[in-house]
Amino acid sequence: MGGMARTSLKLQPGFGTRFYEFDDIKNTKAFIEGWYTKLNQLELTEAQEQAIVDEGNLVFTYNIDLFNELEGG
Repeated sequence: MGGMARTSLKLQPGFGTRFYEFDDIKNTKAFIEGWYTKLNQLELTEAQEQAIVDEGNLVFTYNIDLFNELEGG
């Protein structure tokens, strides 16, 4: 997400996107893939699955709103 934000807002590395950087995670791709694997192994009800999807969508909305505000949009 940080890379996309830097590109779309034409930001210098580390400027305005530090909250996307996690120093303790050395391999972001492997971390994300492992996280999704564990998430997909959970035994959840349909309601719990929908709650996770809804929360994810809300987070994306917040990110869009944040970057629109930074952009002056």
